[in-house]
Amino acid sequence: MKKSRRNSIRGVAPEVAEKLKMVARKQGKSVNRVILELIETSLGINIAPFFEC
Repeated sequence: MKKSRRNSIRGVAPEVAEKLKMVARKQGKSVNRVILELIETSLGINIAPFFEC
C-alpha cells in the first residue's frame, strides 16, 4: 500500500469551506474525501461524478 502524505490547504474562503461541508454531508462523505475526489477529477484521474448539488 502506498503511504499517504499529509497536506494542508490554507487560505480556503469561508464560502468554499461551507460548500465543501454541505456537499460532504449531502453525499455522506468526509470533507477530506470530497476534496480528494475534486482534485482527482480535475486532474483526470477519477472520472466518476462527485458533485450532486
